[in-house]
Order: sequence, then structure tokens, then C-alpha cells
Amino acid sequence: MRCLVADDEPFSRAKMSKYLRELGCEVIYECGDGESVVDWITANPTAVDALFLDIQMPRASGLDVLDTIQDRQIPVVFVTGHREYAISAFDLAASDFLEKPITLEKVRRAVERVKGDAMLYRYHGEVHCVTVKTSRTTQALVPITAVESFSVSDRMVTARIIGDPQDHEVVGHRTLKSVEDAFPREQFKADGRSKIIRML
Repeated sequence: MRCLVADDEPFSRAKMSKYLRELGCEVIYECGDGESVVDWITANPTAVDALFLDIQMPRASGLDVLDTIQDRQIPVVFVTGHREYAISAFDLAASDFLEKPITLEKVRRAVERVKGDAMLYRYHGEVHCVTVKTSRTTQALVPITAVESFSVSDRMVTARIIGDPQDHEVVGHRTLKSVEDAFPREQFKADGRSKIIRML
């Protein structure tokens, strides 16, 4: 798994990178502020499979970074010494939240959690799963064959799952165009301006 590590504390950044390498991951890029993360991801949108971000960083926080790049569907693990940020992190659909001090075992669990997300977001260049919120702090990967329709309202995209009467917020998409660009076009068609439906 290819990773980006961002932390304004050099020791913490080096420690995270060391643990990731010990777990067989490749650390592609390291930096010390959120703005550098956004700039690098913008220039290299497919170069990494996961981001490990400190929350309190100069120029842009880890939360700001995730809010900016959310449409890119890159799993994000937040690493911080401030537990009070956990709710905000999960509200932004972070894959995991590690409280400092980090340990090899904590990082191992986070890697295992995001590995599935990173592998399932794309398969041979096409997205075959969508991540939806199942509660305030939990998410699930749903095959697109199980999605009946997508709708958008106030920059929130929701999915209607076949057999489930409740709509679920979709992680990583804020517009229907983003959904249409990510999924095989032959499987969905527009139904007005605020909805697309799966073609049977």
C-alpha cells in the first residue's frame, strides 16, 4: 500500500513512516503541513492509496485537507494527540483515528482497516463499490450492483440501497457529476437534475 504521511512534528512523522515501512507499506511522500498535502495530491492524484495525517498542522489542518480532497476517495487515517477531534474526523468520513502516542500495533490495525478500502475503491480503473455511512461513526462498502439510485441535496449525495428503505450518505462525493465520473456510465442514467438511477 502506497502512503503519504503528514505531520508537523519531524519525530512523529518519522515514527509513523518507520512503522508503515515495517508493515510492508511504501511511503511515497512526507511533509509537515496540510497545504503541501493538497498541492501534492492535486499534482499526483493516483500516486497513493492512503493518507496518514496529523490534525493540527500549519497552513491547513488535517481536517481541512480531507474536506478539500474528499471527492478523490482516498482513505484517510488521522493521527493526533487530541481525542476531541474524533467526532469531527468521523463526520468527514475518515477511515480511522489514531491517538498519539502511536504504536506499531495501532498502525497495523489502521493499515488493515484502510487496505480493503483502497483495494475496493478501484478495480481495473473502474469503481465497483461505494462507501456509505451506516451511522454517525461507521461506514460500509456496498457493491454498485446493490445501489438502486443516487440523489443529491445541499451538496450531500445519498444512495438508496436495494431492499433498504433508508437513504445513506455517500462518502467522497458531493455532486452527481462526481458520481457519474466515478461509476461505469452504462449502469446509470439521469432521472432529472438531482437523481440518477441504476439501469436494470
